[in-house]
Amino acid sequence: AYPKSAHASAAVSLLINVALADQRVDQAEALLARLSGSGKAAAQLSLGSALWRQHVEVQAAGDKPTSEVEALGVRAAALLRQGFDGARGAEPSPATATGALYRAQILRASGDAAAAIEVLEDDSLGPLTLVREQSPSASRPEFVDSTLRTALRAFLSVRPPRREDAQEVMQALEAGASGDEELTRTLLGIAAQLQRTVQDLVASGKQSEAAGLG
Repeated sequence: AYPKSAHASAAVSLLINVALADQRVDQAEALLARLSGSGKAAAQLSLGSALWRQHVEVQAAGDKPTSEVEALGVRAAALLRQGFDGARGAEPSPATATGALYRAQILRASGDAAAAIEVLEDDSLGPLTLVREQSPSASRPEFVDSTLRTALRAFLSVRPPRREDAQEVMQALEAGASGDEELTRTLLGIAAQLQRTVQDLVASGKQSEAAGLG
């Protein structure tokens, strides 16, 4: 049954956070079923974030079957999507902002830059919106840096590219860069990604689209 009071919902949310801190993901997911509304959405974002970090770590380690790694990623992505949709309009927190950022990163990595930008610029929960507004929920330097890098990739990958927005983000990155070498690596990675996209478009006979990215 669902908790019948705000206090009960807060208690369940706390138990979920404790379970996640102890890496008891299955228990956290079982507790999730006891929540509803914005409380459930926030918990979905927290759980989805934990699963996504686990997915990235397992993928990097390379010691798990591909099917298991992919299933973990799909599970995380679904929770982040559900959580983001349910949390829009609610007061943001560092945890929900992080979940929204992971949601945007997954969309961009899958090739849907336009959808990633919609998440980044969401009026209430968009990570880029929160950074621009200097929201307390988006004040951590590493969050700001990751949000700006994600936005830069998305603005340059979308068709047509949003060059002015990309320039604005680039300037913000340069102003807060922890090191020129790190920023240079990011920019070189984006350039290489765009070059591959242009080559693919030319190869498929889409010269006009390729010119728009050049």
